[in-house]
Amino acid sequence: MGKLDDRVALVTGGQRGLGAAILRELAAEGATCVVNYPGSSEADEAFALVEELKGHHVPAAAIETDVTDTEQVAGMITQIRERFGRLDVLVNNAGVNPLRGWEDLDPETFDLTLKVNVTGVFTCCRAVLDVMREQQKGSIINIASVSAFIGRSNADYIASKSALLGLTRSLARQYGHNGIRANCVSPGFHNTEMTRRARQANADSADEFIKSIPLGYFAEADSIGKAVLFLATDDAYYITGHNDQAIADYDHALQVDPNHAAAYFNRAAAYRAEGRTSDAIADYRKVLSLDPNMARAKAKLQELGVSQP
Repeated sequence: MGKLDDRVALVTGGQRGLGAAILRELAAEGATCVVNYPGSSEADEAFALVEELKGHHVPAAAIETDVTDTEQVAGMITQIRERFGRLDVLVNNAGVNPLRGWEDLDPETFDLTLKVNVTGVFTCCRAVLDVMREQQKGSIINIASVSAFIGRSNADYIASKSALLGLTRSLARQYGHNGIRANCVSPGFHNTEMTRRARQANADSADEFIKSIPLGYFAEADSIGKAVLFLATDDAYYITGHNDQAIADYDHALQVDPNHAAAYFNRAAAYRAEGRTSDAIADYRKVLSLDPNMARAKAKLQELGVSQP
């Protein structure tokens, strides 16, 4: 018996990369899988994945939908209900990252990124609420990004992923009494096409990507899929409004290497995002005790109005 037997899961932008990895994990636990893909150019990938997922002896389907189009999204949910009778899991994975810095980022690109990454998520969440309320059960998982915590030059992407954290908490508080759980997963750098493009676009500082990872290597997409799987199942029955991000990973990394300055620095950013300012200050100070010349840690303490040790 799988943990998602008789459950139906929809993953937006599911035809490749992280979305496909998530669907493979869900299918392996018995979920009926719906692969959303954005347009005809992705159709071959989507239908090939459907055939692969059926290899887990679960029903699977692919539906072309622009997640920013309210009518198309409503039509997709109607198709799912008519074909499978229910919808238990929504994973909002569809997203774009134009990889433009402040000087190259025009308002049109900024608006497009937020339209897909935020409005698209909002539209899909709204569309599934009726069916999940009727069932008095459902799990919504929004894919954010660790970039929302550590900050980089692509302001449109970071703004959009930061917005998902607040949207998810709002959703969790508003609909928890209907049995609907809402959570985020904020992946770090992992081995997918989007991350590879980011590394290529920042070739001058490519080693920064590896240096910022406490374990020193890129995760494979299936590791993110397993985190999503956990939140989709009843194992996470009492978890809502949560962001499955980096703090636990950094804690583990620091158990392995208590002198890992990058792990302290990144954990401090995660603490700040959760409003744990005193913990963040302690970690920034620890960074400077290990590396007194780290300008970024000094700057963060200045932002917090704290004198440096």
